[in-house]
This record gives sequence, structure tokens and C-alpha cells, in this order.
Amino acid sequence: MENDKGQTKTFLVTRIAGDTIFIDGNNPLCGRQVVFKLQILMVRDATEKEIEFGGKVEEGPDLPKGTQVRI
Repeated sequence: MENDKGQTKTFLVTRIAGDTIFIDGNNPLCGRQVVFKLQILMVRDATEKEIEFGGKVEEGPDLPKGTQVRI
């Protein structure tokens, strides 16, 4: 399936009954327990800027002055 912006979404056909098709658009892992095993490689203190903003601060893209970004 594709929206008006050309972005696609994948669906799984779960059942076909006559002229009716049943689809599921959920992530395949939806409803399942997912366990991540991690190894912490480094711990550091937050910077002053991170403390001020309450989390990680990332620089945005270097856009020409006056460029509008729509989200």
C-alpha cells in the first residue's frame, strides 16, 4: 500500500474468505516478548548542554539560511 507521499507500508494477508481479504499491518514482533542483550561499552557524565535540555542534544543538518523544514 502507498500513501499520497509515495511512502509504502507492508501488510500481511492473514485470511482470504470469498471476496474479502483480511490484512494485518502490525509489526511482526507486535505482541511478542522481545529481549535485548546489551553490553555497555562506555559511561560518561552529561554535558552542561545535555543537562540544560534534559537529554542528548544533536545538531541538525546544515541547511541554507531561511530553509523551512516541515515535520
